Order: sequence, then structure tokens, then C-alpha cells
Amino acid sequence: MTVLSNGRKVDESVDTSTGLKAVHWSQDKPHVNYLIALAAGYFKGITSEVNGIPLGFYVPASQIDLAPVLIQGHGRYDHFLRT
Repeated sequence: MTVLSNGRKVDESVDTSTGLKAVHWSQDKPHVNYLIALAAGYFKGITSEVNGIPLGFYVPASQIDLAPVLIQGHGRYDHFLRT
């Protein structure tokens, strides 16, 4: 099981008796409360980096072969991330 959200993942633990996973995130930068993302599921991901900024691209596990298409042109994100 993969859990994705805004910010930085600071902790992840699994209760061995129940198998439940708990994930804790920290959003250090100011943000409005209605612009959040939270997804949990069976995802697979690929990562890249643009000028030192890490980028993660996640898809349903069954579609991982399609994921490289997401990275094409990822350098264009650099302008968006820096403005």
C-alpha cells in the first residue's frame, strides 16, 4: 500500500498485529487548507529531478509500463515550480 500527500513524509509504521499502516506528513510551507491531496492505494512510482527538485509520478500498479510517458517534458515543470 502506498500513501501520497502534500509535504514531506516524516514517519511510517505498520501495526504488526493488525497490519494497519500509519503515515505522518509535514507541510512546512504555508498553504491554504483547501489545497491538499491525499491518495492511498496500490501504486507504483517513478521519480525524477529538475534542478534539485524531486518529482514523483505515481500510477496504478497495473499501469507502471505507461509511467515513463509522464516524465517526458518534465523540465517544463521547473518554470512552474520556481515562479
